[in-house]
Amino acid sequence: MYGTIDGLDPLTVTNAQGDFEISYTGTSPAMLVEVEGRGYAPKFAKLATGSTRTKLVVSDGATIRGILTANGKPVGNAEVGLIAKDRGGYQDKLTIVGFPYEEQRVGTGPDGSFLITNVPEPVTWLLYGKMTSMPKGEGTQPVEVRTNQEKQFLDKVQLVADPAHTITGKLTLSDGHPIPEGMRLTLGSDRVWDTQTVTLNREGSFEIKNIPNGDFCISPSVKGYEAKSVSNSNCDVPIKIVGEDKGMSK
Repeated sequence: MYGTIDGLDPLTVTNAQGDFEISYTGTSPAMLVEVEGRGYAPKFAKLATGSTRTKLVVSDGATIRGILTANGKPVGNAEVGLIAKDRGGYQDKLTIVGFPYEEQRVGTGPDGSFLITNVPEPVTWLLYGKMTSMPKGEGTQPVEVRTNQEKQFLDKVQLVADPAHTITGKLTLSDGHPIPEGMRLTLGSDRVWDTQTVTLNREGSFEIKNIPNGDFCISPSVKGYEAKSVSNSNCDVPIKIVGEDKGMSK
């Protein structure tokens, strides 16, 4: 299992010599750990349990520096996300597949510049502007970047925003009742770790802006109701956004 487990220390901190110990009240031949240290790239490792000391080596990682622009002008005070192209996950016997690192997020300066440090390597990444932080009517397509070695410096990465789409729609309940107050609907990207959540009005109407081209999933959250999926996937309502004619989609 991955996450909080009864009897397992959820977190441990190294001492000045880098020593650490994780205890578990149950029985397990191995543990999957994620190592995080300020100034170092995060690292996953599968460790055998027992009294034998295991040595882990962390690296400085790589650095990515770039600029976010829209209409040829820098976009300041926006948020940039970075996620592994092959996010993967965890399988039986704590096998790690792909690169299930958490999303890294940084803000842009007034000149649109951003700097992401301690990026794990070797990994292929997707770099993108977060939808909710982009200027009105703008969105970015993910840019693929590759970190190959420790201390690599990727400079002048260009992230360009283009005119984006707006989705309008209406959610209805099977019994015809009005939508309870405070209920929400979330749109999430299938490719990167980017979502938008909007509040539904009593009639169930909604509007979501700054959506770039790509595949997305819409998931409503209404207390006491369960969404009826329109596909065979885990997505309630899959949506593909394509084309250069940016405007309203229903």
